[in-house]
Amino acid sequence: MQIGINAHLLSMANSYRAAGVSNYILHLLRGLSAQDNCNHYKVFLSAWAQDPSLAQKLELAGNFDLVSSCMDTTLPTRRLTWEQMGLPRAAKGLDVLHGPVNVVPLLMKIPRVVTVHDLAFLVYSDKHLPSKRRYLTTMTRLSARHSAYVIADSNATRNDCIRLLRVPADKVITIPLAADADYRFLDNVSERNELADFRVKKGLTEPYFLYLGTLEPRKNIPLLIEAYAQLHWQWGNRPGSPPRLVLAGPKGWMFDQIFTRVKELNLESHVLFPGFLSREEIVYWFNGALGFVYLSAFEGFGLPPLQAMQCGVPVIVNNSSSLPEVVGNAGLLVNANQSQEVTDALLNVATDADLRIELSEAGIERAKLFSWERTAQRTLEVYQKAVSHPT
Repeated sequence: MQIGINAHLLSMANSYRAAGVSNYILHLLRGLSAQDNCNHYKVFLSAWAQDPSLAQKLELAGNFDLVSSCMDTTLPTRRLTWEQMGLPRAAKGLDVLHGPVNVVPLLMKIPRVVTVHDLAFLVYSDKHLPSKRRYLTTMTRLSARHSAYVIADSNATRNDCIRLLRVPADKVITIPLAADADYRFLDNVSERNELADFRVKKGLTEPYFLYLGTLEPRKNIPLLIEAYAQLHWQWGNRPGSPPRLVLAGPKGWMFDQIFTRVKELNLESHVLFPGFLSREEIVYWFNGALGFVYLSAFEGFGLPPLQAMQCGVPVIVNNSSSLPEVVGNAGLLVNANQSQEVTDALLNVATDADLRIELSEAGIERAKLFSWERTAQRTLEVYQKAVSHPT
């Protein structure tokens, strides 16, 4: 087969642009390369991708050709134009084309596969910028309709595609994501010493709870802050002070209320905002945490809790959307709208060492169920199905 993959949202920068969908594209490419030496791949990239050593940096085999566009598609408007007008011409001769982020070219005759990561722009439309919401709503719906198959990151997203996009159930296939191998439990003496040095360097010598993700409305961060404030009020005469709260990640949109609420509750000295965390440091932030808290109201998959579990960190997550699929019985599932329930979970993790050990061990085992190799293999099967039996 001649397989095309639109990788224009792939980024090699050490910034937030390399997270999320870029991370998915990177590990999908590497997974396909590691196990498929029979088919030929064309990977479509922006104009920046003219580095002759890029294929080596991406760890791609010889059956992968990198095709850079004649224009820089970093700006969304340019990328959207190229996807609908330039990509169909560049994709001539392909047997199947994969759009790994919600959108495929509409005016093509070859089978297409599209990955839909989530439909938050439909479920929580008021929490997205209007222009972005309108574009995603229109193009995701049309792309799903014109594709032979739709890949969803979770059963929750699969059900949303069937219900909200009206895609036939037999066209939507669930393929879970995975956490990178870099996320691991630091268990040897050398690594634990490095972790201790890191915590001193970052001023994290006290216990802390960690949140990692974009600072934006659907992540329910104000609710987490409220529950954390109650933890302070309920700490009572227990030894020491309550753990600090680290809210890590880049600013997204509508984030002002997060900082305002911290100030209103007089928590400035207890809540840390380190911003974007570099790839090299994230494993230390996870391993140093007492627990990981993720109360997002809506997730297509929920990668941060899986990363935390793989690092052996006890997790507390909202019992909604796809998060129970990821965490299973290996973490504490709470109703994020019940502040006391969240506070109780924080208090239990903070004060019960046996519970932390139990959750840590369960999380490590649970994380073994997910791998990029399986993600790539199942995606390849969808390509084959699209070519053999296009719908």
